[in-house]
Amino acid sequence: SNFIITATENSDLSLIATTTPEGYERYIAQNDALARLFTRVEMKIPSMGDIQQIVADESVKMERASNVKIGYDAITTAIQLSEKYTTDRTMPDKALDLIRESVSYVSKQKVRVVDALVVSTIVSERIGVNVGVLTEDEKRKLMDLELEMKKRIVGQDKAIKAVARAMKAERMGIRDDSKPIASFLFAGPTGVGKTEVARTLARIWFGGEEQMTRLDMSEYQEEENIKRLIGYKTESGYYEEGYLTGAVRGRPFGLILLDEMEKANPRVLDLFLQILDEGRLKDGLNRDTNYKSCVIIATSNIGSKTIADNIEGKDFGQIEKLVKSELNDSFRIEFLNRFDDVIVFKPLSKDDIRKIAYIMLNLKAKKLKEKGYNLEITNELVNKVAEEGYSPIWGARELKRVIDNEVNNLIS
Repeated sequence: SNFIITATENSDLSLIATTTPEGYERYIAQNDALARLFTRVEMKIPSMGDIQQIVADESVKMERASNVKIGYDAITTAIQLSEKYTTDRTMPDKALDLIRESVSYVSKQKVRVVDALVVSTIVSERIGVNVGVLTEDEKRKLMDLELEMKKRIVGQDKAIKAVARAMKAERMGIRDDSKPIASFLFAGPTGVGKTEVARTLARIWFGGEEQMTRLDMSEYQEEENIKRLIGYKTESGYYEEGYLTGAVRGRPFGLILLDEMEKANPRVLDLFLQILDEGRLKDGLNRDTNYKSCVIIATSNIGSKTIADNIEGKDFGQIEKLVKSELNDSFRIEFLNRFDDVIVFKPLSKDDIRKIAYIMLNLKAKKLKEKGYNLEITNELVNKVAEEGYSPIWGARELKRVIDNEVNNLIS
């Protein structure tokens, strides 16, 4: 920077430099002498019509240079899919990058043609989920989504149906693309499956739990905590990426789990009004972050005491109304109305706990088998684990500890 300052101040040298908003704030704005040298010109993203023309013109150049045919359907698909799934780049650069990668892909094939299918294949490989035409396997996956989730989730059919319905709408292209794929608020006692539904969806739909970002909202009880979510400049002038905005910048297609939402500061909750309604949020550098390819699941323990006090002798539909009334008292109506669905989770019965114990023991047995151990799952073992792991307060949360202890005892 000192060289640039000296060179331009003592000569007639004209200098044009390019950088990102983040780069300007980090490297130029902090240096007053350097910042004074430049007249800052904001380059806006072109209109969609201009983007289409730019991508089409550049595609013609790529055709000539590579001897590969690029179809018009490939151009429109590249624009649509890069806009939806590439959130850390801007147009038209991200669409052109997708076209270039597609050209490279077909240049190794016998048929040197880039069409919509090729572009969809590239995007599918990037994010780990098919975004092209529904295959027969995918159709079966959609049809069986509820059944697959029920293999891991017990006693929460309403939540499973709501989640499965939302994912079917996403894959069939009939949901509102201006919002997140789906958004839910799960309310109910601890240990009844609220978080497990999120984990199961991440595994089945998004390819693994690593595609899930989990935020403990009890860590955001103060208004000043907002900067940790959206990003901020440190005292040394560097930009620290926010946990919430950074989650989608590096992983635009996935699940965001917001645990214990009721503990967040009201101003923190305001951030999610725009995310839930418009699928976007400004970060600490005033850049848009895109949540339109995410599922948002918030959990809350509000209503737990009401459920425990009324579970005997009352229809669960009546209990749901009482819990939703509590939610209305705790959250603003406009916040609750932003969610696609607010679902009250049922407390687990002893029979439910037994089913969960059986599921968890089977998962444990598979892991042990990989290490050379054989775990025989008997009714006696299931009953013992269910009995020791059941808690009216903690639900199924103690089961894993009980199973680990029991297995360790058997092995030793």
